[in-house]
Amino acid sequence: MSRAEILEILLQRRFLSLAFVPLYELALDALSDPSARRIVRSLIREEYNDAGEQTHREHLVCDLLALGATLDQIHRSRPSATTLAVAAGLVDAMRRTDDDASDHAYQIAVLATLRLAGEVLVAVEYEMLWPQLQRLGLCAHGSAGKVVSRFYYPHMTHDARRHRIASDPGPTGNRNHADLMTDRLRDQLALVPAAGVEACLQAARRAQGLKRSFYDQWLVPQA
Repeated sequence: MSRAEILEILLQRRFLSLAFVPLYELALDALSDPSARRIVRSLIREEYNDAGEQTHREHLVCDLLALGATLDQIHRSRPSATTLAVAAGLVDAMRRTDDDASDHAYQIAVLATLRLAGEVLVAVEYEMLWPQLQRLGLCAHGSAGKVVSRFYYPHMTHDARRHRIASDPGPTGNRNHADLMTDRLRDQLALVPAAGVEACLQAARRAQGLKRSFYDQWLVPQA
């Protein structure tokens, strides 16, 4: 893919990143488990770092500039209809509907959406893009002629899934964002195994479908 094609995708993907905090704020309103709320609250605060430091969104712009985007491009970019629909779909996933058989099922759906759409799938997306980002000038660590990634690489590593929901959580140290969400999801699933699994699967399918539809906007229609 050309630099222009990669940047087109990344500029659109930026709008989904901008929806991260509103999505997690909605989840904070929805969740009743104190431990889950603490995790979500810490993730929201982490987006802004300490006072005086650049935010994650600023780190994103730094990476875009290193990849060859211009500030004018960033300022003039607008979300496509598909990108807006994906963002709206993620927000809608935080809404309770009549299909939620119980509050536990709703809690599970919210946690599963955050774990997948907000953490695990983000790492998968950036992992798939990373070879192209390296080719265009980013690196994980210091490398001659390249710029250390401040957004894409850290999110690729911090958000990746390390433990499956059904696996033994093991030691509590060295847990990343996805692991912490997995722990809370595992606890909720234990309360309502049958209904919980179904709610989790539905949320997972929805999150995957939304993320897939975002990238499908660049598929060339078959003649």
